[in-house]
Amino acid sequence: YKPPFPAAGSEAKFLPAPSKPTPSPEIRGLAETYAKARGIPYKPAQRYAPINPDLARKLADFYESAKHSPEDPAVKASYKALVDETLAQLQSIRDAGYSLELFTGEGEPYKSSADAISDLRDNKHLFVLKTEGNFGGASDNPLLASSGVEGLPTLNDVFRGVHDFFGHGKEGYQFGPRGEFNAWRAHSEMYSPEAQGALAAETLAQNSWVNFGKHLEGQDIPPRERPFAEQKTVLIPNPDKPEL
Repeated sequence: YKPPFPAAGSEAKFLPAPSKPTPSPEIRGLAETYAKARGIPYKPAQRYAPINPDLARKLADFYESAKHSPEDPAVKASYKALVDETLAQLQSIRDAGYSLELFTGEGEPYKSSADAISDLRDNKHLFVLKTEGNFGGASDNPLLASSGVEGLPTLNDVFRGVHDFFGHGKEGYQFGPRGEFNAWRAHSEMYSPEAQGALAAETLAQNSWVNFGKHLEGQDIPPRERPFAEQKTVLIPNPDKPEL
């Protein structure tokens, strides 16, 4: 499952690229080794994809109206796969000598995505924005459960750190709208089909809401100052379905 992307050269209007990504051969190799060990066909994207604003707005609207459904069997199964596979990815990160550390200061851990990527690649270290006080959502969201991982108290802390590592750090994608979109694509290549719906909800849909949601209409809010989406336990279906 992946949402459809209009082919290059189509008439759809795309947002331009703000910068050129800088891949890390070491992290690329780590991602490939992990995926192969888990039996996941690893086929990394070959281009820095543009955003289709129309699709992003549809995803934002879908997420806005989606009902938090933690007890739905399909939702529970997808989130369980997401959690299990993310914990396995964290172990591969630590085995390779990298450190993910919860940021306890005020505001964002880094002034820019470039600073985060430099810290990761130069120091094998990455600060993680803590869940407490930054992410809103129902208390029964499975990602708010205790992780049992030293230094990263909730499963959401684990997921956000692992996503920044493999989604952004692997290819050098920034934290702006286009970078977030491509970070979802890059990270999705490392998950099983069962985890994809939950992964898309936690990354693709939430970021579409942040950057293309109706709350931005008539507003000029810089990307770094936009509010985080409410965390809902939902699945993002294949967008060719009528409901999306």
